[in-house]
Amino acid sequence: MAEYAHIIRRYARNAGLTNDDAEEVTSRVLVALTTALRELRYDPARRFRGYLRTAVVNGARRLARERNRHPGDRATGTDSERDQLARVASRDPLIELGDQIEADLNARLRLAQQVINQVRASVTPSTWQAYWQTAVDELPAREVAERLGKSIGAVYTAKSRVIVMLEEAGRRLLDGTHDQRTSCHPVPG
Repeated sequence: MAEYAHIIRRYARNAGLTNDDAEEVTSRVLVALTTALRELRYDPARRFRGYLRTAVVNGARRLARERNRHPGDRATGTDSERDQLARVASRDPLIELGDQIEADLNARLRLAQQVINQVRASVTPSTWQAYWQTAVDELPAREVAERLGKSIGAVYTAKSRVIVMLEEAGRRLLDGTHDQRTSCHPVPG
């Protein structure tokens, strides 16, 4: 039956029905066809599409009669107005809360990325690598020192220096006191 739904819907739209009414008629015709096909005798002289067209016309007429008998049962407006109303009415408060949390998280991630970019640009690559490998990748300071050709003390100093810079840059950004014209100077590594 589903393979005929698009044909029925097209007939209904061609008959001048709105999207909503076309869907309603399509549903009704499919239900009626499910029942009727059990008793239908195949007649090769008659086309099935003609039968569908007649079913759609009759379904549209029945729908129009029902609407005329009960005009207050149906809201008025364009398809887009009804779609917009359906979207507003169907908003789940939990989805809205999730959207709000996601938007807040994305904003904070953008700020964090700004801070990271600012601080990373203001230190030498080896200082940044010492910080990143110990703080983010959680590698032991001894291993990072060997990789970078630094002393363990230099690795700890670099890590501490970058942490302080990140905290200060974050505070300035959140306080709105960060001025793009003033930048940190590279810290020797």
